[in-house]
Amino acid sequence: MGWTGSGCPELNPVERFFEELRKWTANQVFTDIGQIEQWLESMVRKYMQQPQAVKQLTLFPYIAEGAPSS
Repeated sequence: MGWTGSGCPELNPVERFFEELRKWTANQVFTDIGQIEQWLESMVRKYMQQPQAVKQLTLFPYIAEGAPSS
C-alpha cells in the first residue's frame, strides 16, 4: 500500500494519533525547537503509559477483526 495521506485515517490509523497531537498544539506558542521536542516527548510518554487510549484512537474494527488474538 502506498501513501494514503491524512484524508483516510481508517487506512492510516496513526493519523488519529497525530490529530490528537494537533489539537493539543493548536494554541501553543513554542520559543524554540527544544521546547517543541520536550513537549512532544512528554505527550508520547503520556500515551505510552496509556496503551488503551492509543488502541481507542487507532484500532479500527477491521484491524481488530483481522488481528490474531493473544
